Amino acid sequence: MPGHPDWQAIEVWIGDPLLNLNDEPIAAGGTNFGPFSVGNFRTLLVYALPSGVGIDLSLRFDDPDDSFVESGTYSLRTLNARQMTHYVPVIGERLNQVRFLPSAAGGTVDAIVIPTNVPAFSVPQGGNNVNLFNRVSQSVGAGATVTETLPNYWGPARIFFQAVSQTWEVRVRELLAGGAADAFVFGVSGLTGTLREELWFPPVTWQVTVTNQGGAAGTFHSTILPTTSL
Repeated sequence: MPGHPDWQAIEVWIGDPLLNLNDEPIAAGGTNFGPFSVGNFRTLLVYALPSGVGIDLSLRFDDPDDSFVESGTYSLRTLNARQMTHYVPVIGERLNQVRFLPSAAGGTVDAIVIPTNVPAFSVPQGGNNVNLFNRVSQSVGAGATVTETLPNYWGPARIFFQAVSQTWEVRVRELLAGGAADAFVFGVSGLTGTLREELWFPPVTWQVTVTNQGGAAGTFHSTILPTTSL
């Protein structure tokens, strides 16, 4: 057969963990780790599961010969007891700092950072290419709202919404580490037909709200599905 003898498979390189934490206490003002050499690896597997708090997690890359020359920083987020798994592209010769900033005092975190050559992508909790949001023939009373926090995901996704009856408002909001709603990246009101939209989800936590704006109970179908890798 023509082509690569292993059917175009790419050899996966996995290095030793740069960071491996188990029930690690997080200081109220933040806890830092590093620096770490990343060598010639192309991505970092970043996993975190906080307990008792939400966390903002940042990864700062720089030049090992001059720490003031910053290559870039990734800012990730997850809520209390919600798993986060991302493959993050390496953007500098050194991972200068991994910083955990909690939403409140008294929390801990399980976390691991592993260098690898796997292409960058995000894994929603429950597996890749699963629906982030899935409602079929969902009935909602007049003026009522369906609210759901999405699995952690970073990348493009497609939202589909169909109003079976009544009029609807659909919003996708960013959640802060403590769980409070912040800005929304997408919102439509007065929806009576079918909506298809492409969205880009930064690596924070998102919430969907669907509100029945009609004067009687109504029904809708909706899905939000990851579309491709980063």
